[in-house]
Amino acid sequence: ENSMYIPEEDLINFYEPIKDLNEGEYSKIVMIPGGYIIWYLENIIEDENTIREVKQIFVQAKTINEFFQDYLKTVNINKIY
Repeated sequence: ENSMYIPEEDLINFYEPIKDLNEGEYSKIVMIPGGYIIWYLENIIEDENTIREVKQIFVQAKTINEFFQDYLKTVNINKIY
């Protein structure tokens, strides 16, 4: 719902896919620490500096260790000798 305003020089790391978007387009899924994000380019503001107005869809994900620990809590392990 809330927009972020990102200057051109800050479009690095997980913001980099925003560079390739045209207004009204969604990015591919981007993996970030703690989850995944999809960027939506709302507007390109060209003034002294080019600034992109973006919105995001963030999906929180568990680490593999968190997933494994949760899995072990729900399974019943039977040892057969």
